[in-house]
Amino acid sequence: MEMNQTQQLLLGVLAQTFTGKQFDIPEDTDWAALYKESKVQAIAPMIFNSIGEKCTDQGIYMKWKSHSMRALQHNMNVHLQHGMLHQILTKHDIPYCAIKGSASARDYADPLVRAMGDVDFIILESSWEKARQLMEAEGFEASGEEHPLHISLKKGRIEMEMHRDPFGLQGENGKKFRALVPELVENSEEVSCSTVTFRMPNTFGHGLVMLIHAYRHLIDEGIGLRHLYDWAAFISHFSNEEFESIFKARLEELGAWNLAQIFAATAHRYLSVPYQPWMGDVDEQISKMLMLDIFNGGNFGSAESERWTQNRALYSEGYQLSEESRSKQFLRTMNKKAQEDYPCLMRFVILRPFGWMIFAAKYCLRVLTGKRKRIPSNTMKMVEMRKKLYQELRVLDK
Repeated sequence: MEMNQTQQLLLGVLAQTFTGKQFDIPEDTDWAALYKESKVQAIAPMIFNSIGEKCTDQGIYMKWKSHSMRALQHNMNVHLQHGMLHQILTKHDIPYCAIKGSASARDYADPLVRAMGDVDFIILESSWEKARQLMEAEGFEASGEEHPLHISLKKGRIEMEMHRDPFGLQGENGKKFRALVPELVENSEEVSCSTVTFRMPNTFGHGLVMLIHAYRHLIDEGIGLRHLYDWAAFISHFSNEEFESIFKARLEELGAWNLAQIFAATAHRYLSVPYQPWMGDVDEQISKMLMLDIFNGGNFGSAESERWTQNRALYSEGYQLSEESRSKQFLRTMNKKAQEDYPCLMRFVILRPFGWMIFAAKYCLRVLTGKRKRIPSNTMKMVEMRKKLYQELRVLDK
């Protein structure tokens, strides 16, 4: 599997940030494909700001410009919402820190081009109910089903997530990382971004949250180039000695140093971030697999690449990589899907094949009627590639 011209072009444009050199745009550039992929990777305004004026397709140019202007306005609004949250919580002496979002945007030359979602912030368990009641008094309402680790809050068009644990890891690793949450808040720093003041984790905490957040979404629905660029922009501010002194010992203890190196080596190879010795000697094939997986998933699964189908074949339980053969894992996947849809059939072993046949027939019918896309022919190749990659990344499970 190789990256196509559009994907290579996006990487070349992003690399301009670190090389300072203009990237040559091919005359046969497919501007429609470039615009679409930049949205999938959550970097459309950044790419437009760099090369939008060179777009030779007037229709695409106008769509891209309009999309970027709306995105920049949204990003500014989210920055302002960080400031609003800061005023609400500090006025009532509730310790907190904002994560991702504006915290990551501070590492960009132009913070407004960094794609923003909602406002994510951490509240300690000891302040949880007080903070929740305060946000409700400010007009925020809980939105959707409450998650064990966070709640979604909404007030008009303003959306925020209040986190107990921003890492979301399972098992013993989950306990190890959850123990770090008080440190994130207690050692947080008051900073500014786009004229807005808020609190964020200190350097180590910010890097750790960014890294584990990207990892968690990578092995699930997928991440976009935005996430890799976040890491690239962050690490580019440090000398080798500075980065090692802050991160190496603690990340090694947490089992995440190899993860940091793989992301950094990939940023070096594909975004031209200057190499530093702390990045180590990561196999080039590992970087390539990570890059292909980013394009395969897109920002939170927006590439529409049958990620969920791949995941069924990739994992046995939870996010444990399956050690079984393709055929055994396929049967397990079919059984699980049939059991979810037709539990009555799964009570008896002899009836299980009927569940598989009904599932297959429904899939064929939906494809023929245009209600569903066909599962790509390279799905199992992607599963195998992702499995090899995650075996390298999964130091967290050791």
